[in-house]
Amino acid sequence: MTYRYTVQSIGRKQDVLLLTLAPVDRTLQFEAGQYAAISFKRNGRPTPMRCFSIISTPGSGVLQFAMRVRGRFTGTAAALQHGDIVQVQGPFGEFTVDPEYDRRVVMLAGGIGITPYLSILRDLTERHIALPVNLLFANRSAASTPFADQLHLLAQQNPYLDVRFFTNDTTGNINAEHIRQQTAPDTGDTTYFICGPKHFTAGMRSLLVHEGVHESRIVIESFAQSSGVTLGRGWSVPKLTYAFSATTFALAVGAVMALDLSRAVPKARAQAAPTSNTVTQAPASNSTSGSSSSSPTATAQTQTTAPTPTTTPTTAQPNQTYYNYQPPVSTVS
Repeated sequence: MTYRYTVQSIGRKQDVLLLTLAPVDRTLQFEAGQYAAISFKRNGRPTPMRCFSIISTPGSGVLQFAMRVRGRFTGTAAALQHGDIVQVQGPFGEFTVDPEYDRRVVMLAGGIGITPYLSILRDLTERHIALPVNLLFANRSAASTPFADQLHLLAQQNPYLDVRFFTNDTTGNINAEHIRQQTAPDTGDTTYFICGPKHFTAGMRSLLVHEGVHESRIVIESFAQSSGVTLGRGWSVPKLTYAFSATTFALAVGAVMALDLSRAVPKARAQAAPTSNTVTQAPASNSTSGSSSSSPTATAQTQTTAPTPTTTPTTAQPNQTYYNYQPPVSTVS
C-alpha cells in the first residue's frame, strides 16, 4: 500500500539529512526498527523507490528518515520543500526488539546504521520498558558521529541504556574485548543486533560467531542507501511492488471470470430446460356414480426454475488508526 505524506521539515548537519513527513490522509503503522521505501517527484517525474530506516517512534504521528547526502537521490531529497508530496510504501523488515524473547540486547552500529536503533531506543524509553540495552556505536571520528546528542539524552532518561562511542581516531574499532565487557556474564538470552556498512556488518557477525554466539541470537539489518536494498531472497521493493500489482490484477481478472461464470451457468441451464411450465394430466375416467375419483396416473406437474446466482458479501474495511502527535527528533547532532 502507498501512503501520501507531505514534507513537514528538513534539517541537515554536515552530510546527514533529517527528513520529517506528515500524513496527508492515512498514517503508516510500523514497529520500531522497521524501514520504508520513499519516492518523490524530480523534474515532474517520480523517482525510483529508495529504502530508509524510520527513526521516529510508532506513536509520534510523523515519519522521520535520516540519510547521508550522497548521490542523485539523496541530493534531490535535500532539495525538497515544505509541503512537497512524498510517496511512502511499507513498512518492511524484522529488525525489531521483542522484550519477551530478547531479555538483554547488545546493539552494534556503524555510521548512519544508527538510524533503526534511534526508533527502538526512543520507543523503549517512552514506554518505560525495563530492558537492559548496551549500544556500541562506531564512527570514523567524533565530528562525523550523527545523533550523538540524542543518544546522550536517551542514556540520561533510560536507566537501562548504556551507550559507548568508538572512533578510529580515539578508541579504535569495536573488538571482542569490548563486547565481552558489555555482556559479561552472558547467560545465553542476549540478542545481538548489527546494522551498518557491509564491511562493518560482516566483521561484527564474524566476531560474534567466533565468540560462540548462536546464529539465532544474531539479528542483522542489510544496510545500503540504494535501490539494491532487498527484502530477502532477492526481492527488492520495486520487484515486490510489481509482483503485488500483477497478483492483484490476476486476482481481479479471476474474480470477474468467476462472476461471469456464475451468471452464465444458470442461464445455460434455463435455456436447456423447457421455456414454460408443462402440465401433464391423465384423462379422467368415466364414472356413473356421483362421486369423482382419480386414476392411478393422477395429475402430474413439472416445473423448472433457474437457480439464483449467489453473490459474495462485501466486507467492510476497518477504520484507519491515527496516532497522537508526540515531538519527534529535532536535530541531527
